[in-house]
Amino acid sequence: MPAPDAAAATGAPAAPALGLDLAAVETVWPALVERVRREAGPRRHALFRDCRPAAVEGGRVVLELPANLPFHLAQLAEDRQLDAIVGRIASGLLGGQVTVTYRAGVGEGGSGPLEPPQRAPDKDGLPGGDLSPADPTAVVTEMFSAEVVSLPKPKK
Repeated sequence: MPAPDAAAATGAPAAPALGLDLAAVETVWPALVERVRREAGPRRHALFRDCRPAAVEGGRVVLELPANLPFHLAQLAEDRQLDAIVGRIASGLLGGQVTVTYRAGVGEGGSGPLEPPQRAPDKDGLPGGDLSPADPTAVVTEMFSAEVVSLPKPKK
């Protein structure tokens, strides 16, 4: 079977990687990430480095990002140039045509994707009503059940 780069040079479609499985992808993963760093540049590498191989579906490698990185996922999913770079590198390392896709990871305990964090409520939505700043002295005395003692001023 010709190497993927040789097939591209002759114009023939590259053959899919045979026997592609998650273990094979995990074996070449460190080399793939390093080559993406060199070939795709620092901005793309910053987005890509948090990916982890999660599954293999035929000739497609599914890369998973932590659920708390929705911006990274959106950027990677839209970057066709990076897809081409990663696919070319993976194809070379795995010996056949490979494509990539991205998905959000699962939450803690494998309970499914995490929901995005909720925004903090506006001050009008906070419980308690009175939002005036607290007197720091009053807070400390209440916290420690203390009493404020005034000392006499020193004589000159």
